[in-house]
Amino acid sequence: MIPTKKLADMYLCTDGLPIATSPLFRGYDSLETIEFQNRDPRMAMTFIVPGSTAFGEWVPADRSRFRGSSATRTGYMIRKFEDETVEATQFAGEYDSRSSGTARCC
Repeated sequence: MIPTKKLADMYLCTDGLPIATSPLFRGYDSLETIEFQNRDPRMAMTFIVPGSTAFGEWVPADRSRFRGSSATRTGYMIRKFEDETVEATQFAGEYDSRSSGTARCC
């Protein structure tokens, strides 16, 4: 459940093009926040975007504090399925990866 840079780079820009060919992709900056701009909105639903709110708290734009910690080894943090309660801020939360419905066929 630790997202990688490869996964982040796979999200298309809002023009439908990959980052390698889209004029909307502005590259990476020292705070690593520009890479989230002009991207498929699902990216912000998967990753905790620096400068946003997660777990009821503001996430600093400088993600460097996440590297090497128990939170993530990649500098990226996952939002999808994440518990956004107070317990999660102390790494005591849970992932809700259960299906919300019953699978049906035919």
